[in-house]
Amino acid sequence: MKNVYRRFAAAAAMGAALLGASAAWAQTHEGTVAGGAKWSVEVPDTWNGVLVTFGNPNREVGAALQALGFAVGRFTARPGIGLRPREWANDQLASLRDIRTRVAPRTVISVGYSGPGLVNTMLSEDAGGLTQGAVTGCALSVGLRNLFNAHLDGAHALSVLLAPGETIKLVDFTDALEINRTVAQMRAAVMRAQQTPEGRARIALVGAFGLMPTWFDPGAAPPGADDFDAQEIAQYNHLTALNVNGIESAVVEGGAQRPEGGWPAVTAGGNLSFIAHSRFDIERLAGGNTSSNVGVDYARLLAQAPTRRQVEALYARAGLDLAADLRRLSEAANISAAPGAIAWTAQNATASGRLRVPMLSIRPISDIAGPQYDTWYAARVREAGKSGLLRQAYVQEVGHCRFTPAEATAAVLTVKARIESGRWGDSTAPQALQALAESLNLGRAAFVSFTPGPFLSDRDRAP
Repeated sequence: MKNVYRRFAAAAAMGAALLGASAAWAQTHEGTVAGGAKWSVEVPDTWNGVLVTFGNPNREVGAALQALGFAVGRFTARPGIGLRPREWANDQLASLRDIRTRVAPRTVISVGYSGPGLVNTMLSEDAGGLTQGAVTGCALSVGLRNLFNAHLDGAHALSVLLAPGETIKLVDFTDALEINRTVAQMRAAVMRAQQTPEGRARIALVGAFGLMPTWFDPGAAPPGADDFDAQEIAQYNHLTALNVNGIESAVVEGGAQRPEGGWPAVTAGGNLSFIAHSRFDIERLAGGNTSSNVGVDYARLLAQAPTRRQVEALYARAGLDLAADLRRLSEAANISAAPGAIAWTAQNATASGRLRVPMLSIRPISDIAGPQYDTWYAARVREAGKSGLLRQAYVQEVGHCRFTPAEATAAVLTVKARIESGRWGDSTAPQALQALAESLNLGRAAFVSFTPGPFLSDRDRAP
C-alpha cells in the first residue's frame, strides 16, 4: 500500500499545481438521450482512460479528479422526473451507452450520493457491463419503502407521545397546506417536549425509531457513549434545527461554540420538513402511501436500537414507564400501506444486493440517512453471495453527504485500485483510506472505524 500512497501523492502534487490555476481538459463531449436527460464529459489533456461519472456532481471533487488524470462525467435528470430511481438509473445507463460510443473510456466508475446513491446502487447491480466500479455516498440503499417506514416509526412515536390529543396527519397528504400543518405541529411538539425531563426522554425514543443521529455539533467531538444528555440535545437539533440561507431557529447549543458559517444544514427546512415533503412526492408517484406500521412491536424494535441504553437511562431519570409508552405505540400502530404503492417501490425504488461490480460505500457517522442503511444493504449483498464486491467505510462528519474533497477523491482512487488489482486487500481499512486521503493534499479527511447498528424498519425482515 505504501507504493500506492506514493504514486497517488506524486500525482496529487502535480494536480495541486493544476488546481491552483484551473484544471485544463482537452475535450468536452455532451449528449441528450431519449426523454431529455443530458450528460457531459470533460476529458483532461493527460487522460488515464478512466471516466468517473457523477449523479450529483461536486465541482471541487471533479476538479481534483481531472487534475489526477480522470475524465469527469455529469448527468442531468430529465425534466419532471422527480424521485423515480429506476427511471434515473435507466437514463444514466442510456447515457453511458451514448458516452461509450463517443468517448470510449477504458474504465467507468460511477458515483452517486443520497437519492442518486440509490440510483448508483441500481447501476452497480445492472448486468449490462457499462460500469466497472462504484462509489456510493450516504446512499438511500434501503430503498424508498424502508426509508419511509423508518420515517413513519419516528413520526408515529412523536405524534403519540409528544402530541397526545392532537391529530397529526402522517401519510396520504393531498396538498402543501397539509404538509406544512403537519411540520408545524411536529416541530412545536418537539420544542415543547425539550423543556422537561419527560419530554427529553421521549424525544430520545422518537430519535431511536426515526434514526436521528446523536452528534450535531461539528466543533466538538461526538458525545461519549454514556453522555445521554448531549446525545438527546443532538437528536433534538437534528429534528428541529433550521439552517437555510443563514436562518437558524431553535438550536440548543448545549454550551458548544457556534461554528463559522452556522450549524450544519441537513436538508432544506430541517429534517421534519424533509420527512413530510419527500413523503408527499413519493406518494404522488407511487399512487398512495408506501409505508405501514400495523402489527409493529415497538418494544421489540427498541430492544435492537443502537441508542436503547440512552432511552432507558433518560426514562428512568424522568420517572417514566418505558414499557407503558412502548405499549401505547404498538396499540396505536394502525397505518397501512397501499398495495399498489408497495408494488411501485418494489419495481422502481428498491436495491436487490446482487452487485455486479466492486462498490465502496462511504457515509458520515452523523447523517440522517443512517449508517444503519448500510447494515441492511450488506445483508442483502451477503444473501446474494456478493460480499466480496462490497466495502463500507465511514467518516467522522456531521450532516447529510458531507464529504470533504479528500475523502471523496480517496474513495474513487480506492475503487480504481480495486478494479485494476482485482482485490481490496486492506485498502478500505480506515487507516488506509485516511493515509491515502492525506497524501492527496486536498485538505482535511476523517475516516474512522465505525460499526452501525441494525436497520429496524424493514417490515418483511426482522432486524
